[in-house]
Amino acid sequence: MEVPILIFWVILGIAILYFGYSDLISLQAGKGVMSFKIMSGLFGGFVAWLLFFSLVFFSKEKWMGWGDVYIGSLVGFVLGWPNILVGLLLSFTIGAIYAIVAVVVGEKNMKSQVPFIPFLAVGTIATVFVYKIFPDINYYFYF
Repeated sequence: MEVPILIFWVILGIAILYFGYSDLISLQAGKGVMSFKIMSGLFGGFVAWLLFFSLVFFSKEKWMGWGDVYIGSLVGFVLGWPNILVGLLLSFTIGAIYAIVAVVVGEKNMKSQVPFIPFLAVGTIATVFVYKIFPDINYYFYF
């Protein structure tokens, strides 16, 4: 139930270097701001951070912990905007299905704590595969 913060900073540093390099080699005139991976990642990370921060702050750490805020913002940065919406949807759905099954089977009860970061990881990996299979899925998430 603990997240070493060093893992967060190392992965964030690697992602920033990779996205910065990727944006530099694909730099073209006339591209929109959100087409840059760094900008998309910053916005996606902010959206995820805002969601998880709100859950932690308003529940006084009963619903989620601060590790979820860090890792959620990292996942948002890596997936970018609007991919983070699919990632969060899959993560929360998989987590809810697990919790319901665990309660029905009797492994957990309604007061049990379940770490959310494994579901974030599975949701992130599933999102990468969803975008490989359905590359035009972004069309449904533009407002």
